[in-house]
Amino acid sequence: MQLCDKNRISSPGCDFCPLHSAKLTRGGMSPTLPESILSYSCPLFWTEYEGHCYRYFPVNKTWAEADLYCAEFSIGLKSAKLASIHSWEENVFVYDLVNSRVPGIPMDIWMGLNDLRQVSHLHLLWGPL
Repeated sequence: MQLCDKNRISSPGCDFCPLHSAKLTRGGMSPTLPESILSYSCPLFWTEYEGHCYRYFPVNKTWAEADLYCAEFSIGLKSAKLASIHSWEENVFVYDLVNSRVPGIPMDIWMGLNDLRQVSHLHLLWGPL
């Protein structure tokens, strides 16, 4: 699954995880603005959750390739990145989103983590979903 934003699913022992996830965020906007002003609809084929847009991409890429691929979906102030999960509710939403596209949930999914064997600079690593 490719969720653009910064998500965290890790699969120990894999050189790269073949599916990705993407999440669009409101980059550059003030967090103090009322939600009604900040609200927007998601582009076609994306699913909204808590003010972010998510999309599943069943494509095989390394973490770095998936990160760049997600960035290609940025639109104006909406920046697309590998998704990050920040709550149990968001975790359930992402699980349901992936499962609705690929029943049985694929084992390997890239979100906002990396493979230090393939990336030379340090990134934050997140724990398994």
